[in-house]
Amino acid sequence: MRKSHTGHFRKVGQTMKRQKQKPILGTLFIVILSVSFQGCIPPTQTPTLTSSPSITPIGEPTPTFCPYVTPIAPPTQTKPKLIYALIDRSGSYGEFTQSAITVLVQSLILSIQPGDALYLVWLGEDEDPDDYLLYETVPPQVMPSVTPAVATLPPFPTVTETLVPTITHTPGTMTVLEAQVATQAAMTQSARATVTAQAGISTATSEASNYEQNVNSQRCSQLAINGFNHQKLLELEEQKREIVDSFISQSLTPLLTPTIQIPDRGTHIYNNIFIASRIIQTEQAKGTFSSSHLLILSDMEDVGSKRGDELYANLQGVNVMVAMMYCKDSILCQDRINYWQNYFTERGAILPFNPFRIIQETTPESIADFFNQ
Repeated sequence: MRKSHTGHFRKVGQTMKRQKQKPILGTLFIVILSVSFQGCIPPTQTPTLTSSPSITPIGEPTPTFCPYVTPIAPPTQTKPKLIYALIDRSGSYGEFTQSAITVLVQSLILSIQPGDALYLVWLGEDEDPDDYLLYETVPPQVMPSVTPAVATLPPFPTVTETLVPTITHTPGTMTVLEAQVATQAAMTQSARATVTAQAGISTATSEASNYEQNVNSQRCSQLAINGFNHQKLLELEEQKREIVDSFISQSLTPLLTPTIQIPDRGTHIYNNIFIASRIIQTEQAKGTFSSSHLLILSDMEDVGSKRGDELYANLQGVNVMVAMMYCKDSILCQDRINYWQNYFTERGAILPFNPFRIIQETTPESIADFFNQ
């Protein structure tokens, strides 16, 4: 039986068709695998940022704005004062002597400063210069060295705008061609001026920025210096308190303890004022003290001065005050006040308001105010 050629060719064709389909399917499979594999790989393209964040590079300090501060002035050395006090210990005043000492010491506690010189002298029948209740100087204070202020920068120069002159011409004085040439020249000059102005603005802006940075740096430096100097001033005040407190505890407080004293039989007021004036004038001539104060705690009744008021006491420029004044009656007290006021005025003394205070009117604060004049 003969095979049909038609069937044979149909089988051959189907076989070839299947053979042609294999590479197509393989290719398709490779493409699918490639696409799938590529989907698993992250994209290598860097995304574009719409805005870049402000990041300070590592190692560079963040700029700090410092406000303007007034430089702290260095401390000034205040001149001390001289205090000369006469304390009556005569028989007629003996019952008030310790009270007068107490008020005097309390006033000194309120008023003394480092460097003050204190003469606390007994007022009685003796003029021995070594017979002092107290003769001491408050220890002086050492002034600290402070850092000077930073030199300030001069004002930033003001930029003056340069105007480009406009070229104008009167109609009829130029031809059309001349006018066109002039206009073109003006436009060229204006363009050059614009470029120059823009360059100048850019330069001025850069210089202004640098100037502001320098000013801020100067302010920051001054701020730091102020902190250092402020600490020095605090230490100065603490040192001052320590000096005064130590002097009070060691030299003044012991005077508050009553001691048995035999009252003097005399009160040499004139002689003691004369000696006080000599000592005060000698100290004033040195220029060491800013002021001199003579305080008298007495009933102001002289007993026993050898030469009396014939001794001329130079009290020029000396602050004088009488406190804890005792009188048996008001009329006698007024007479003494009138006499001694004329006495001190004639000798050039500086008298405060109400220079004579009786015992009831005397307080530590009133004497401290007198010392601080």
